Amino acid sequence: MARQLRFTGTDSKIDGCPALHADEATGEIIVQGTPITDPADLAQLQLPTEDFWIFDSRIVALLRFDDEDNLLGVELITEPAAVVRYCVARDAAMHHAVPYDRFATQVAAAE
Repeated sequence: MARQLRFTGTDSKIDGCPALHADEATGEIIVQGTPITDPADLAQLQLPTEDFWIFDSRIVALLRFDDEDNLLGVELITEPAAVVRYCVARDAAMHHAVPYDRFATQVAAAE
């Protein structure tokens, strides 16, 4: 089954990463983008360093990549307390996200 996604925003000034999408049918939020690597930024956001997807707020897929960004594998997490931790991270990402219209205005002003 294909998902219908709506782009909701980004918190980046370069390359649009990370980007946030909402599943139109479920309201699930999908975070996509390059991992943040600066330790100070990570500490401030309190986000996990792994790339992950959340499905139906009950399954987390951790994506494992090598140094060249080749997908090595996916680990599925279904343990409720662990899933909740990723849901909290998703909510934190949404809190720091910038709506697309504001992002587009910022990019246009910078050009």
